[in-house]
Amino acid sequence: MSRGDSFEWVIGLVNPEGKYLTAERYGNRINAGGLALRRKQKWTVEFNDDETVYIRSFAGHFISVDRLGTVTCENPERGEEEKFVLEYATDGSARWAFRSHKYRYFLSGTGEGVNCLAKQASGEELSLWYTPFAMHPQVTVFSMLGKKFAIADSENVRLLGNKAWGPEALFTMEFTQGKYRFKTVNNRYLSKDGSLVTTRGEGSLFGIEIHLSEDKRLKGLAFKDNEDRYLSATGPSGILKTNYKVLRKDEFFRLEECHPQVVIVGKGGKTASVGMEVMLKIIQVPTKSEIFQVCICFMLFLQRERERERERERKREREFFVSPAC
Repeated sequence: MSRGDSFEWVIGLVNPEGKYLTAERYGNRINAGGLALRRKQKWTVEFNDDETVYIRSFAGHFISVDRLGTVTCENPERGEEEKFVLEYATDGSARWAFRSHKYRYFLSGTGEGVNCLAKQASGEELSLWYTPFAMHPQVTVFSMLGKKFAIADSENVRLLGNKAWGPEALFTMEFTQGKYRFKTVNNRYLSKDGSLVTTRGEGSLFGIEIHLSEDKRLKGLAFKDNEDRYLSATGPSGILKTNYKVLRKDEFFRLEECHPQVVIVGKGGKTASVGMEVMLKIIQVPTKSEIFQVCICFMLFLQRERERERERERKREREFFVSPAC
């Protein structure tokens, strides 16, 4: 999610007609006719220290605008015509608008008619975009300032975890009408007052924004409720709820994809546990000592694949080897 001095966020861009902005593989053309969030509909938003953004396609090319408002996506380099200012809808819809930093007009359009000629961010000018994120919906929530992970208990969600360990640290992000809900492992939702509720109401919907702190030390995501208050942890209890309409450092978060975590049960019904040493024991409810994180080593996998390929090559060579005549 970060590149050098920028913060990156991979999203889809959906116009008011429900169509996805799409980068075509051939000709580096773009249109707003996609029906689903697939590879060509994924865009990486790079958020910079001057609070501008670049929008990069799956092919590594950046959306560009010229003085006539023509939009292309063929430049692999960042420049002034590739730079946009990110703005947020004032109607509470949590939609985003992208204004050309150089020419001051907004990215808009539908079908083949994508341009940068809209004078304002509005649904009528097709210049407001819903932004579903393009990652697995099960995530962990990390506070950029507190350096803690969010952990759900029986009543609240608190910033308590030094590590995202166990099912209580896992949240499913549900996308609804341009906003998100935080769903816990026991099917409850984080509400703006800090409680966990079982019903899907307006109080459990949060819009996502990207922001930079005043001292430019923090870049991250902020979550805003339907009263324009930002989610943050309050007091020594660390309970997550919305508090202030002014963005502070406490409101900066990062969503991370989580590695799978498992409980290992032997054939005899005993569970692997870690204490002073690894042991097998009979338990009723797994604790943190019985939870193991699975890390897939792709380098080892690739090395073994190369060894198998070399062995197949040697086998083919032996099959086609012809003995010399005596």
